[in-house]
Amino acid sequence: MSARGETMASSTFSSKSIPHAGLPTTAAGASTSRCQLCGKVEDLRRCARCTTVWYCSKEHQRQDWNSHKGYCKKLPPPKTEANQQAISGQGSSVTAKSRPHVLPSHPPPANSDKVISNPSNPNTRELGGAVLKDAEGAPYRPRTFPKPPAYDTRSIAAHVFKHLMRDGYCVIDDLREVEFARNLAEEVKTLYQSGKFVDGQLGGGKTSSDAAQKLVEKNIRGDKIVMVDGSEPFLPSIGKLNVYLTNVVQGLNHYLEGQYVISGRTKIMVACYPGDGTGYARHVDNPNRDGRCITCLYYLNEGWDVTEQGGLLRLYPDASTGYVDIEPILNRVLFFWSDRRSPHEVQPAYDSRYAITIWYLDKKERLEAKEAQTKQEIDKTAVGLAMKNLQLKEAEKNEVLVKKADLSRQAADTLTDKELEDIAAGLREAASPHAYLTSVGISDSIQAEVMRKMQETRETIKP
Repeated sequence: MSARGETMASSTFSSKSIPHAGLPTTAAGASTSRCQLCGKVEDLRRCARCTTVWYCSKEHQRQDWNSHKGYCKKLPPPKTEANQQAISGQGSSVTAKSRPHVLPSHPPPANSDKVISNPSNPNTRELGGAVLKDAEGAPYRPRTFPKPPAYDTRSIAAHVFKHLMRDGYCVIDDLREVEFARNLAEEVKTLYQSGKFVDGQLGGGKTSSDAAQKLVEKNIRGDKIVMVDGSEPFLPSIGKLNVYLTNVVQGLNHYLEGQYVISGRTKIMVACYPGDGTGYARHVDNPNRDGRCITCLYYLNEGWDVTEQGGLLRLYPDASTGYVDIEPILNRVLFFWSDRRSPHEVQPAYDSRYAITIWYLDKKERLEAKEAQTKQEIDKTAVGLAMKNLQLKEAEKNEVLVKKADLSRQAADTLTDKELEDIAAGLREAASPHAYLTSVGISDSIQAEVMRKMQETRETIKP
């Protein structure tokens, strides 16, 4: 969740992605089935129980069971008709009658127009008499996420490292005691009600004052945010979460040796998508090497149902695996790389959706970013000084010209009417006004003023 313009706090402290095996790894919108373990697309057999996952052999099915069983056991057993065409061979495509329910990436608001059911479209699902459909035809893909062996910070750090390196992300449910999570959620809701939240900013760091541009920005990013330090006495639960996650990341540093040295974090971003279809278009948190290397999100939404409330986070950790759908449920934490490896989006939310985000900083990249920023500021200052110097010289030049014109005017004003008449008589006889005026001692600098004065005198004495 990018928050360009957020404060990079001074807080400091001392391979190829493998698809998750919970669901088929078919790319978004595609219809080709693949072996869930190796990706093979020929001679496939389907899991007889859930009928949604394919394997090229019984051996691969057995190897993948530990990952697949959590998802498989949550589904009701299929009908006998589906069983008959399952593990014995690939058979024909799944019929509309036996097709598993597949949800869209997000539903429309409750009061939106209903869409007529299309049983031949696998990216739809019956829901309350209406069919919800993803705009890009990419279905919502629920899955279970592996649990860490233990919940001490060292075990969690090892678990996060394993999945970051393998998958590009790590999701852990039930991170803390449920009462702690509920207290933290209430703390954040109270903070939101205080009116301290502002519109989330886009990449430039400043939001536009133009109403039309603000509308465009809102369509790209619709959350409200506030940045906190984590030491505020009125936010004790946020402070405790920060300490816990800091301990996890300190442990993670041990495993990341040679890749990153995490030496600090940003301020803590507390965010709320206030419903009404607000979301955040696909983006990357750190596309320009600003120092952020790991994004950490902690969700605060108890009983959240993406099929009714939307707000799904869709992560694209690797083009070969399509996408990963992550529900923003209470007490769930998500880690992923902050750079271009992790495009992600928050799909439209139709209820208030809360989350806490912390970005952890790589020491070397952050130092390079600060040096680049300092150089940019110095260059900007130098350009500004050069412009001011030019403006000053121009002003001095203009001031000289103004003074010269004033002196010329004053000199011309000292001529008497008799002197002006004599000059006018001489001019009538002269072949060149300029040559004549010069011959009688009137310098070039005041000749124009003398001519002006003569013109004024003639107009004054006209009958």
